[in-house]
Amino acid sequence: MKIIYLHGFLSSPQSYKSQVIGGVVAALSQDRLRGQLSYYAPQLPDLVSKADSFVRQLCEDELKAGERIALCGSSLGGLLALRSAFFYELRCCVINPLLLRPGAKPLENMRGTVVQNPYTGRKIIVTDEELDLLYELSCFRQFRPGKIKAFISSGDEVVDPALTAEIFCKCGLDYTLLRGGNHDFFEIDRYAASLLDFLLIEPAPHPQKEVVWGHGEDN
Repeated sequence: MKIIYLHGFLSSPQSYKSQVIGGVVAALSQDRLRGQLSYYAPQLPDLVSKADSFVRQLCEDELKAGERIALCGSSLGGLLALRSAFFYELRCCVINPLLLRPGAKPLENMRGTVVQNPYTGRKIIVTDEELDLLYELSCFRQFRPGKIKAFISSGDEVVDPALTAEIFCKCGLDYTLLRGGNHDFFEIDRYAASLLDFLLIEPAPHPQKEVVWGHGEDN
């Protein structure tokens, strides 16, 4: 099994969450009862348009090579993980995924600005097209119950934690709502093992049903 971690916007595989999860995977890989485990955290493109297609292609390539994969991701990486998990029927565990209400535009202060990835030093312009695409993708509401779990911080200052919890609850998805914290989820060291336990559960013998939550239900 290969665990693939998808970092958030303007982040990196060198982020704290990625390093902690990778360390737990390395420790678990020493347990022969777990089978062969590996960890991969790619550097995602900073542009949302390229990041989404990058993740989809990554999953296709891994599956075509016969690899068993599971996804985890944070923020924008969590959103991209949810999308690919649905399309390719993968197990997925996300942290404060970037799910927004239709019409919600909390990132308008970034529109038209130049932003820099603090890990790579790369700069991009947040164009109207990029930001509008991000809002569009954030309304994704297609899931496979039994294969998805989320860790949600009630103190998230970027994404509405109540909305994420509501979506997961109504769709019959597994989630843990943690009191306090923030979008960065520095508590990952306490929950990484639980996250991986969920990803490593053997798949159900029968296909999971699909749940599509209409946008009208966000009201």
